[in-house]
Amino acid sequence: MVERTVTFVRWGLNVCAVFYGHPGVFADPAHNAIRLARREGFRALMLPGISALAFIC
Repeated sequence: MVERTVTFVRWGLNVCAVFYGHPGVFADPAHNAIRLARREGFRALMLPGISALAFIC
C-alpha cells in the first residue's frame, strides 16, 4: 500500500488516500507513506475526516 501510494506522488500527481477509521490509529501504511514521501522531498500531511459518530445529532 505504501509503495503504491507513493508511486503516484512520484509521478507528480496530487494524491489523496482515504483509510477506514482513524488514519493515525492502527494505520501503519498511512504513517509510512507520509514518512517515505517526506523523505523523498514531497509535501505530505494527514488530515482528519468527519466521523459518522460526530455526525449523530
